Amino acid sequence: MGARRRVALVHGILSRGAWFAKVERILHGNFDCKPLPYWQFRLPWVLSLFLYPIAILAMIAAGLLTAVTALLGAVTTSRYLVLATLLAAGIIALFHLLRRGAERRIRSLLGGLCGDARRPHLIAHSMGSWLGVHALLKSATLSVDRMILVGCVLPPRLDWQRLSGRVREVRNEVGRQDVVSMLAPFIPDMGQAGASGFRGEPHEVHDIDAALSACPHCSAPGLDVGPLVHNITLECYGHSDVFMEALHIRDLWLPALWGFPPEPYKRFSDTCTELVELAVDKKSALEAELKCHELRDQFWPWTTNHAPGRTLGQFIEATIRAQYARSGQTLPTGAALSDLVDWVIVLASGHLVAAFAQLETPIEGRDVALARRLFPPTAIGAAVEDTTA
Repeated sequence: MGARRRVALVHGILSRGAWFAKVERILHGNFDCKPLPYWQFRLPWVLSLFLYPIAILAMIAAGLLTAVTALLGAVTTSRYLVLATLLAAGIIALFHLLRRGAERRIRSLLGGLCGDARRPHLIAHSMGSWLGVHALLKSATLSVDRMILVGCVLPPRLDWQRLSGRVREVRNEVGRQDVVSMLAPFIPDMGQAGASGFRGEPHEVHDIDAALSACPHCSAPGLDVGPLVHNITLECYGHSDVFMEALHIRDLWLPALWGFPPEPYKRFSDTCTELVELAVDKKSALEAELKCHELRDQFWPWTTNHAPGRTLGQFIEATIRAQYARSGQTLPTGAALSDLVDWVIVLASGHLVAAFAQLETPIEGRDVALARRLFPPTAIGAAVEDTTA
Protein backbone atom coordinates (compact mmCIF):
# COMPACT_ATOMS: atom_id res chain seq x y z
CA MET A 1 0.00 0.00 0.00
CA GLY A 2 3.02 2.29 0.24
CA ALA A 3 3.05 5.33 2.50
CA ARG A 4 -0.02 5.73 4.64
CA ARG A 5 -2.43 8.43 3.55
CA ARG A 6 -2.92 11.11 6.19
CA VAL A 7 -6.30 11.84 7.79
CA ALA A 8 -6.87 15.34 9.17
CA LEU A 9 -9.10 15.44 12.27
CA VAL A 10 -10.94 18.65 13.24
CA HIS A 11 -12.92 18.87 16.49
CA GLY A 12 -15.90 21.05 17.39
CA ILE A 13 -16.48 23.66 20.10
CA LEU A 14 -15.77 23.10 23.80
CA SER A 15 -13.50 20.24 22.79
CA ARG A 16 -9.86 19.29 22.61
CA GLY A 17 -10.68 16.36 20.36
CA ALA A 18 -10.98 13.57 22.92
CA TRP A 19 -12.47 11.43 20.14
CA PHE A 20 -9.23 11.64 18.14
CA ALA A 21 -7.73 8.78 20.18
CA LYS A 22 -10.61 6.44 19.35
CA VAL A 23 -10.39 7.22 15.65
CA GLU A 24 -6.62 6.82 15.62
CA ARG A 25 -6.88 3.46 17.42
CA ILE A 26 -9.05 2.11 14.58
CA LEU A 27 -7.24 3.75 11.65
CA HIS A 28 -3.65 3.31 12.88
CA GLY A 29 -1.62 1.12 10.55
CA ASN A 30 -3.74 1.98 7.52
CA PHE A 31 -3.86 5.76 7.87
CA ASP A 32 -1.76 8.41 9.59
CA CYS A 33 -4.05 10.56 11.75
CA LYS A 34 -3.16 14.25 12.09
CA PRO A 35 -5.20 16.31 14.60
CA LEU A 36 -5.76 19.96 13.62
CA PRO A 37 -6.38 21.73 16.97
CA TYR A 38 -7.49 25.32 17.49
CA TRP A 39 -7.96 27.25 20.73
CA GLN A 40 -10.89 29.41 19.66
CA PHE A 41 -14.31 28.39 21.01
CA ARG A 42 -13.01 26.91 24.20
CA LEU A 43 -13.99 28.55 27.48
CA PRO A 44 -14.40 31.47 27.92
CA TRP A 45 -14.37 32.38 24.22
CA VAL A 46 -17.14 29.93 23.33
CA LEU A 47 -19.60 32.19 25.18
CA SER A 48 -19.50 34.49 22.15
CA LEU A 49 -21.17 31.74 20.10
CA PHE A 50 -23.94 31.06 22.63
CA LEU A 51 -24.56 34.78 23.17
CA TYR A 52 -24.55 35.61 19.46
CA PRO A 53 -28.32 35.18 18.87
CA ILE A 54 -29.05 37.18 22.03
CA ALA A 55 -26.69 39.91 20.86
CA ILE A 56 -28.43 40.06 17.48
CA LEU A 57 -31.83 40.37 19.17
CA ALA A 58 -30.42 43.01 21.54
CA MET A 59 -29.13 45.04 18.59
CA ILE A 60 -32.50 44.85 16.88
CA ALA A 61 -34.33 45.77 20.08
CA ALA A 62 -31.94 48.66 20.72
CA GLY A 63 -32.46 49.96 17.20
CA LEU A 64 -36.23 49.77 17.50
CA LEU A 65 -36.20 51.42 20.94
CA THR A 66 -33.97 54.22 19.67
CA ALA A 67 -36.29 54.78 16.72
CA VAL A 68 -39.36 54.87 18.95
CA THR A 69 -37.81 57.32 21.42
CA ALA A 70 -36.75 59.52 18.51
CA LEU A 71 -40.28 59.52 17.12
CA LEU A 72 -41.62 60.41 20.55
CA GLY A 73 -39.31 63.38 20.68
CA ALA A 74 -36.85 62.13 23.26
CA VAL A 75 -33.61 64.08 23.04
CA THR A 76 -31.35 61.81 25.06
CA THR A 77 -30.77 58.09 24.89
CA SER A 78 -30.47 56.02 28.03
CA ARG A 79 -26.86 55.21 28.84
CA TYR A 80 -27.97 51.66 29.61
CA LEU A 81 -29.26 51.38 26.06
CA VAL A 82 -25.93 52.61 24.72
CA LEU A 83 -24.01 50.17 26.89
CA ALA A 84 -26.27 47.30 25.88
CA THR A 85 -25.79 48.16 22.21
CA LEU A 86 -22.01 48.36 22.56
CA LEU A 87 -21.91 45.05 24.45
CA ALA A 88 -24.02 43.30 21.82
CA ALA A 89 -21.85 44.73 19.04
CA GLY A 90 -18.75 43.58 20.90
CA ILE A 91 -20.08 40.02 21.21
CA ILE A 92 -20.92 39.90 17.50
CA ALA A 93 -17.50 41.27 16.53
CA LEU A 94 -15.72 38.85 18.88
CA PHE A 95 -17.53 35.86 17.44
CA HIS A 96 -16.60 36.77 13.87
CA LEU A 97 -12.98 37.41 14.85
CA LEU A 98 -12.76 34.06 16.64
CA ARG A 99 -14.36 32.14 13.78
CA ARG A 100 -12.13 33.85 11.23
CA GLY A 101 -9.06 33.13 13.34
CA ALA A 102 -10.00 29.46 13.75
CA GLU A 103 -10.63 29.10 10.02
CA ARG A 104 -7.24 30.64 9.23
CA ARG A 105 -5.53 28.24 11.61
CA ILE A 106 -7.24 25.19 10.10
CA ARG A 107 -6.39 26.50 6.64
CA SER A 108 -2.73 26.78 7.63
CA LEU A 109 -2.56 23.36 9.30
CA LEU A 110 -4.40 21.68 6.43
CA GLY A 111 -2.05 23.35 3.97
CA GLY A 112 0.83 21.62 5.72
CA LEU A 113 -0.74 18.25 4.86
CA CYS A 114 -1.41 19.03 1.21
CA GLY A 115 2.21 19.27 0.09
CA ASP A 116 2.53 15.90 -1.65
CA ALA A 117 0.68 14.05 -4.39
CA ARG A 118 -1.50 12.04 -2.00
CA ARG A 119 -4.18 14.37 -0.77
CA PRO A 120 -5.23 13.86 2.87
CA HIS A 121 -8.66 12.75 3.98
CA LEU A 122 -10.64 14.95 6.38
CA ILE A 123 -12.90 13.96 9.30
CA ALA A 124 -14.60 16.92 10.95
CA HIS A 125 -17.17 17.26 13.72
CA SER A 126 -19.60 20.12 14.45
CA MET A 127 -17.82 23.50 14.14
CA GLY A 128 -14.91 21.59 12.65
CA SER A 129 -17.06 20.84 9.60
CA TRP A 130 -17.63 24.57 9.03
CA LEU A 131 -13.94 25.38 9.54
CA GLY A 132 -12.68 22.56 7.31
CA VAL A 133 -15.00 23.28 4.40
CA HIS A 134 -14.50 27.04 4.59
CA ALA A 135 -10.73 26.56 4.69
CA LEU A 136 -11.09 24.74 1.36
CA LEU A 137 -13.44 27.39 -0.04
CA LYS A 138 -11.04 30.19 0.94
CA SER A 139 -7.90 28.62 -0.57
CA ALA A 140 -7.85 27.26 -4.10
CA THR A 141 -4.53 25.51 -3.36
CA LEU A 142 -6.04 23.22 -0.71
CA SER A 143 -7.61 19.89 -1.57
CA VAL A 144 -8.62 16.69 0.22
CA ASP A 145 -9.48 13.24 -1.02
CA ARG A 146 -12.46 12.05 0.99
CA MET A 147 -14.32 13.94 3.67
CA ILE A 148 -16.47 12.63 6.54
CA LEU A 149 -18.69 15.20 8.26
CA VAL A 150 -20.41 14.47 11.59
CA GLY A 151 -22.78 16.85 13.36
CA CYS A 152 -22.28 19.21 10.43
CA VAL A 153 -23.26 22.86 10.99
CA LEU A 154 -23.03 23.99 7.37
CA PRO A 155 -26.11 25.24 5.50
CA PRO A 156 -27.97 22.53 3.54
CA ARG A 157 -27.46 24.55 0.35
CA LEU A 158 -23.77 24.81 -0.46
CA ASP A 159 -22.05 25.58 -3.75
CA TRP A 160 -20.19 22.28 -4.10
CA GLN A 161 -19.12 23.23 -7.61
CA ARG A 162 -16.49 25.47 -6.01
CA LEU A 163 -14.85 22.34 -4.61
CA SER A 164 -15.15 20.27 -7.76
CA GLY A 165 -11.82 18.62 -8.51
CA ARG A 166 -10.48 19.41 -5.02
CA VAL A 167 -12.68 17.00 -3.04
CA ARG A 168 -13.37 13.52 -4.34
CA GLU A 169 -16.27 12.56 -2.09
CA VAL A 170 -18.15 13.79 0.99
CA ARG A 171 -19.85 11.44 3.46
CA ASN A 172 -22.27 13.54 5.52
CA GLU A 173 -23.69 11.56 8.43
CA VAL A 174 -27.15 12.91 9.21
CA GLY A 175 -28.27 12.47 12.83
CA ARG A 176 -32.03 12.93 12.97
CA GLN A 177 -31.78 13.65 16.73
CA ASP A 178 -29.01 16.25 16.31
CA VAL A 179 -30.46 19.21 18.22
CA VAL A 180 -27.22 21.21 18.04
CA SER A 181 -27.28 21.18 14.22
CA MET A 182 -30.97 22.11 14.29
CA LEU A 183 -30.09 25.26 16.27
CA ALA A 184 -27.10 26.20 14.09
CA PRO A 185 -29.14 28.30 11.59
CA PHE A 186 -29.48 30.96 14.32
CA ILE A 187 -25.81 31.77 13.61
CA PRO A 188 -25.05 33.56 10.31
CA ASP A 189 -23.61 31.39 7.52
CA MET A 190 -24.28 28.20 9.48
CA GLY A 191 -26.99 25.59 9.11
CA GLN A 192 -28.43 22.19 9.92
CA ALA A 193 -26.88 19.93 7.28
CA GLY A 194 -25.98 17.54 10.12
CA ALA A 195 -29.68 17.07 10.94
CA SER A 196 -31.38 17.42 7.55
CA GLY A 197 -28.62 16.70 5.03
CA PHE A 198 -27.30 18.73 2.12
CA ARG A 199 -29.54 19.64 -0.78
CA GLY A 200 -28.51 19.98 -4.40
CA GLU A 201 -28.80 18.69 -7.94
CA PRO A 202 -29.08 14.89 -8.42
CA HIS A 203 -25.59 14.73 -9.92
CA GLU A 204 -24.16 16.45 -6.83
CA VAL A 205 -26.06 15.06 -3.81
CA HIS A 206 -27.53 11.62 -3.10
CA ASP A 207 -29.44 10.39 -0.02
CA ILE A 208 -28.92 6.98 1.61
CA ASP A 209 -31.56 5.83 4.10
CA ALA A 210 -29.39 3.69 6.39
CA ALA A 211 -25.75 3.46 7.45
CA LEU A 212 -24.97 0.18 5.64
CA SER A 213 -27.27 0.60 2.66
CA ALA A 214 -25.88 1.01 -0.84
CA CYS A 215 -26.76 4.21 -2.65
CA PRO A 216 -29.84 3.41 -4.76
CA HIS A 217 -29.02 6.24 -7.16
CA CYS A 218 -25.37 5.35 -7.81
CA SER A 219 -26.37 1.78 -8.69
CA ALA A 220 -28.93 3.04 -11.23
CA PRO A 221 -28.03 2.54 -14.91
CA GLY A 222 -26.45 5.40 -16.81
CA LEU A 223 -24.52 6.94 -13.90
CA ASP A 224 -20.83 6.88 -14.86
CA VAL A 225 -19.56 9.15 -12.08
CA GLY A 226 -20.96 9.28 -8.56
CA PRO A 227 -21.99 12.51 -6.84
CA LEU A 228 -19.72 14.60 -4.66
CA VAL A 229 -21.96 14.30 -1.57
CA HIS A 230 -23.76 11.40 0.08
CA ASN A 231 -26.13 12.07 2.98
CA ILE A 232 -26.27 8.97 5.20
CA THR A 233 -29.28 8.95 7.52
CA LEU A 234 -28.71 7.78 11.11
CA GLU A 235 -32.18 7.94 12.62
CA CYS A 236 -31.31 7.58 16.31
CA TYR A 237 -28.05 9.52 16.37
CA GLY A 238 -27.59 12.88 18.04
CA HIS A 239 -24.75 15.36 17.72
CA SER A 240 -21.85 13.27 19.08
CA ASP A 241 -23.20 9.72 19.46
CA VAL A 242 -20.92 8.36 16.75
CA PHE A 243 -17.86 8.79 18.94
CA MET A 244 -19.23 6.35 21.50
CA GLU A 245 -18.90 3.40 19.14
CA ALA A 246 -15.58 2.09 17.84
CA LEU A 247 -17.53 -0.31 15.59
CA HIS A 248 -19.02 2.67 13.78
CA ILE A 249 -15.55 3.89 12.88
CA ARG A 250 -14.37 0.38 11.94
CA ASP A 251 -17.37 -0.74 9.90
CA LEU A 252 -18.34 2.56 8.26
CA TRP A 253 -15.47 5.04 8.19
CA LEU A 254 -12.58 2.67 7.47
CA PRO A 255 -14.05 1.30 4.22
CA ALA A 256 -15.38 4.75 3.28
CA LEU A 257 -11.85 6.17 3.45
CA TRP A 258 -10.68 3.36 1.17
CA GLY A 259 -13.47 4.23 -1.23
CA PHE A 260 -15.55 1.10 -0.56
CA PRO A 261 -19.24 1.03 0.35
CA PRO A 262 -19.47 -0.12 3.99
CA GLU A 263 -22.00 -2.92 3.39
CA PRO A 264 -19.87 -5.22 1.17
CA TYR A 265 -16.83 -4.69 3.39
CA LYS A 266 -18.78 -5.73 6.50
CA ARG A 267 -20.32 -8.67 4.65
CA PHE A 268 -16.88 -9.75 3.42
CA SER A 269 -15.28 -9.50 6.86
CA ASP A 270 -18.18 -11.31 8.54
CA THR A 271 -18.00 -14.13 5.97
CA CYS A 272 -14.22 -14.37 6.43
CA THR A 273 -14.73 -14.70 10.18
CA GLU A 274 -17.26 -17.48 9.65
CA LEU A 275 -14.88 -19.23 7.24
CA VAL A 276 -12.03 -19.16 9.75
CA GLU A 277 -14.26 -20.63 12.47
CA LEU A 278 -15.40 -23.41 10.12
CA ALA A 279 -11.86 -24.13 8.94
CA VAL A 280 -10.72 -24.64 12.53
CA ASP A 281 -13.48 -27.20 13.10
CA LYS A 282 -12.40 -30.28 11.12
CA LYS A 283 -15.99 -31.60 11.15
CA SER A 284 -17.16 -28.57 9.14
CA ALA A 285 -14.95 -29.08 6.08
CA LEU A 286 -17.89 -29.15 3.65
CA GLU A 287 -19.42 -26.01 5.15
CA ALA A 288 -16.03 -24.29 5.01
CA GLU A 289 -15.71 -25.19 1.33
CA LEU A 290 -19.15 -23.77 0.58
CA LYS A 291 -18.34 -20.59 2.52
CA CYS A 292 -15.06 -20.29 0.61
CA HIS A 293 -16.86 -20.60 -2.72
CA GLU A 294 -19.40 -18.03 -1.55
CA LEU A 295 -16.55 -15.54 -1.22
CA ARG A 296 -14.75 -16.69 -4.36
CA ASP A 297 -17.66 -16.38 -6.78
CA GLN A 298 -18.80 -12.89 -5.79
CA PHE A 299 -17.83 -9.48 -7.12
CA TRP A 300 -16.33 -7.13 -4.54
CA PRO A 301 -15.47 -3.41 -4.88
CA TRP A 302 -11.72 -4.11 -4.45
CA THR A 303 -11.74 -6.83 -7.16
CA THR A 304 -13.51 -4.72 -9.78
CA ASN A 305 -11.70 -1.38 -9.32
CA HIS A 306 -9.29 -1.93 -12.19
CA ALA A 307 -10.98 -4.84 -13.95
CA PRO A 308 -14.80 -4.57 -13.97
CA GLY A 309 -16.63 -7.86 -13.82
CA ARG A 310 -13.86 -9.72 -11.96
CA THR A 311 -14.79 -12.05 -9.11
CA LEU A 312 -12.67 -12.58 -6.02
CA GLY A 313 -11.46 -15.88 -7.44
CA GLN A 314 -10.34 -14.21 -10.67
CA PHE A 315 -8.67 -11.42 -8.70
CA ILE A 316 -6.75 -13.94 -6.59
CA GLU A 317 -5.75 -15.99 -9.63
CA ALA A 318 -4.32 -12.88 -11.29
CA THR A 319 -2.43 -12.07 -8.07
CA ILE A 320 -1.07 -15.64 -7.92
CA ARG A 321 0.10 -15.51 -11.53
CA ALA A 322 1.92 -12.21 -10.90
CA GLN A 323 3.55 -13.50 -7.70
CA TYR A 324 4.72 -16.76 -9.30
CA ALA A 325 6.10 -14.85 -12.28
CA ARG A 326 8.15 -12.66 -9.91
CA SER A 327 9.41 -15.61 -7.87
CA GLY A 328 10.25 -17.76 -10.90
CA GLN A 329 8.32 -20.72 -9.51
CA THR A 330 6.23 -23.06 -11.64
CA LEU A 331 2.58 -22.01 -11.67
CA PRO A 332 0.07 -24.77 -10.87
CA THR A 333 -2.61 -25.41 -13.48
CA GLY A 334 -6.11 -26.83 -13.64
CA ALA A 335 -7.55 -28.21 -10.42
CA ALA A 336 -4.32 -27.50 -8.54
CA LEU A 337 -4.62 -23.78 -9.34
CA SER A 338 -8.28 -23.78 -8.32
CA ASP A 339 -7.39 -25.45 -5.00
CA LEU A 340 -4.62 -22.88 -4.49
CA VAL A 341 -7.13 -20.05 -5.00
CA ASP A 342 -9.36 -21.60 -2.32
CA TRP A 343 -6.42 -21.97 0.05
CA VAL A 344 -5.47 -18.32 -0.49
CA ILE A 345 -9.03 -17.32 0.46
CA VAL A 346 -8.72 -19.29 3.72
CA LEU A 347 -5.31 -17.76 4.49
CA ALA A 348 -6.49 -14.24 3.61
CA SER A 349 -9.53 -14.70 5.87
CA GLY A 350 -7.18 -15.63 8.68
CA HIS A 351 -5.07 -12.53 8.05
CA LEU A 352 -8.18 -10.34 8.10
CA VAL A 353 -9.44 -11.85 11.37
CA ALA A 354 -5.98 -11.42 12.93
CA ALA A 355 -5.93 -7.81 11.74
CA PHE A 356 -9.27 -7.15 13.45
CA ALA A 357 -7.80 -8.57 16.66
CA GLN A 358 -4.99 -6.01 16.37
CA LEU A 359 -7.53 -3.23 16.89
CA GLU A 360 -7.75 -4.30 20.53
CA THR A 361 -3.98 -3.88 20.92
CA PRO A 362 -2.60 -0.52 22.12
CA ILE A 363 -1.08 1.49 19.29
CA GLU A 364 2.39 1.32 20.84
CA GLY A 365 2.46 -2.50 20.66
CA ARG A 366 0.58 -2.95 17.42
CA ASP A 367 1.91 -5.00 14.49
CA VAL A 368 1.43 -2.43 11.72
CA ALA A 369 2.07 -4.93 8.93
CA LEU A 370 -0.69 -7.13 10.33
CA ALA A 371 -3.07 -4.19 10.90
CA ARG A 372 -2.71 -3.25 7.23
CA ARG A 373 -4.34 -6.54 6.30
CA LEU A 374 -7.69 -5.04 7.19
CA PHE A 375 -7.45 -3.83 3.59
CA PRO A 376 -8.64 -6.92 1.64
CA PRO A 377 -6.12 -6.70 -1.25
CA THR A 378 -3.29 -6.50 1.31
CA ALA A 379 -4.62 -9.58 3.15
CA ILE A 380 -4.86 -11.42 -0.18
CA GLY A 381 -1.35 -10.34 -1.20
CA ALA A 382 0.05 -11.61 2.12
CA ALA A 383 -1.78 -14.93 1.67
CA VAL A 384 -0.38 -15.38 -1.83
CA GLU A 385 3.13 -14.67 -0.55
CA ASP A 386 2.58 -17.33 2.12
CA THR A 387 2.03 -19.90 -0.62
CA THR A 388 5.33 -19.11 -2.31
CA ALA A 389 7.47 -18.70 0.82
